[in-house]
Amino acid sequence: MTEPDAGLAATGTLEVPKGAREVRVELELEPGFSLEVLVRSGGAPAQGARISLFERSAFARFDRVSGVDGRVHFEGLSSGRYRISARPGGADVLDSNAREEIELAGDRSIVLDLPDARLTGTVRRSADRVPVAEAEVWIVDATSGGYHRQKCHTGPDGEFAFEALAHGTWLIGARKGDAAAPEQRLELAADGSGNDVELLLESASSLTLRVEGPRELWPERLDIVRLDAAGRAVATHRPLLESDGRARLESLPGGALGVFVEGPQFASVELGPVTPGEGNEVVVPLTPGCRLDVRVSGMPADGYPGRVRVVDATGRTIRRASGTTLLSEHSFGARGVRLRSLPAGPLRVFVDAGDGRTWEQEVTLNPAKPTRLDL
Repeated sequence: MTEPDAGLAATGTLEVPKGAREVRVELELEPGFSLEVLVRSGGAPAQGARISLFERSAFARFDRVSGVDGRVHFEGLSSGRYRISARPGGADVLDSNAREEIELAGDRSIVLDLPDARLTGTVRRSADRVPVAEAEVWIVDATSGGYHRQKCHTGPDGEFAFEALAHGTWLIGARKGDAAAPEQRLELAADGSGNDVELLLESASSLTLRVEGPRELWPERLDIVRLDAAGRAVATHRPLLESDGRARLESLPGGALGVFVEGPQFASVELGPVTPGEGNEVVVPLTPGCRLDVRVSGMPADGYPGRVRVVDATGRTIRRASGTTLLSEHSFGARGVRLRSLPAGPLRVFVDAGDGRTWEQEVTLNPAKPTRLDL
């Protein structure tokens, strides 16, 4: 338990027996640790920045606003792992966050630099290079799972600008009406090089998916992650599945793409590359999904240091969707991890406990019965 600014902190372990109506625990308050956070923008102290401190073990969050010197203080903190984020005072979204994770074992000071990259560009028609006004331009942090997304519209001259972006990898695209610009993957550099782009609108394409498999596996809508030609996730879709087993993806940019389909009843399917276009139809085979429970003895009560990776008979890593991100590994802690939507048959499971212990096991999954792997 943590109580910032009181100067005292106490931490304990509580076990609640099944059926118990009341449980008592004694905690002894002791002087806690202090954390000073300096937030900067462009190298200068950032006044009015909003700072959030999240304690992972207690699922507690504390918020502060930086003063004229750009600093905030948290007092009476317990030892443990914390996540800290900061954003400009006027930001209403999380896109402009500066983030850091720390292990607190004593008094500490850290510095967070707010993102300050700027991205500009122009949207034009591909056919004649004429600037396009009122086109919608979107940008998403390629590492955020699709959660840190911003949009804007072009001006009369077809130009647009995004401010306060983090340096790193982003995906950008544009559309207006039935026309769309192919997504671009770009690196925002600290020196501003390459931070000006041109997006060309082309006639949008469509793609028809047709599911094959037992009707009891058919969902009402298909949960799809669209991939680029290299297999990287770029967007999500939830088209309605018609009675004939077909679903349609509309307003797709030109070029080859991949699709990842996942659902609670069937094994996940990853297909591609395929080319959108009228008359093009892609078959999505649906087979009953299997469950695998992995548990490792001796894992710590707090945190999720373990990692599990599952590989099919062809050597392909089976991924799972998280927003617009496809994860190749599954994290776990003392309670282990439950993996769903796996294909039936032989699979190889690679487990890393995070403390030097590793395993490689072969399992054979059956949709009729969950498989448990105890290590």
